[in-house]
Amino acid sequence: MGGGKTTVNDAVFQSIAEIVLKNINDVVAKERKGPLAGFSKKLIERFSPQVIVKKVEAPEVDFGEISFELRLAVIYGIKIPEVATRIRKELVEVVKEFTGYQVTQVDVVVDRIVEMKDLEPEMPKEE
Repeated sequence: MGGGKTTVNDAVFQSIAEIVLKNINDVVAKERKGPLAGFSKKLIERFSPQVIVKKVEAPEVDFGEISFELRLAVIYGIKIPEVATRIRKELVEVVKEFTGYQVTQVDVVVDRIVEMKDLEPEMPKEE
C-alpha cells in the first residue's frame, strides 16, 4: 500500500465545532432544532457562534493537536458551567473520532446572554 500524508483543513474543524454547537439546545446557533426552530434567520445570525481554530501539525505522524476558542451566545437561565462542560466533552469526542486529532484545549467564551423573547420570530406585516 502506498504512503502519503493526511491533512485536515481548519475549515473542517470549524464546521465540526459549528455542528456540535448547533446540536446543543442552550447555545444560539445559525440553524436550530427544538425550541429555537423557526426564529428569524436575521436575528439568529446576529448571535451566531464564532469559532477560532488553532492547529499544531506533528511532522512525525499524520495527525496533530488542535485547540478551539468558541465565542457564543447562550439562552438566559441556563447553567453556563454545565453547558461549557457539555460543549467541551462533545467537541473532544467528535474531533477525535472523525479526524484523529487530539483536542488540547477548548476555550468557551460566553459573550452574550439572550432572552427567549429577544429571539421571537418577526411577524409578517399585514397590508
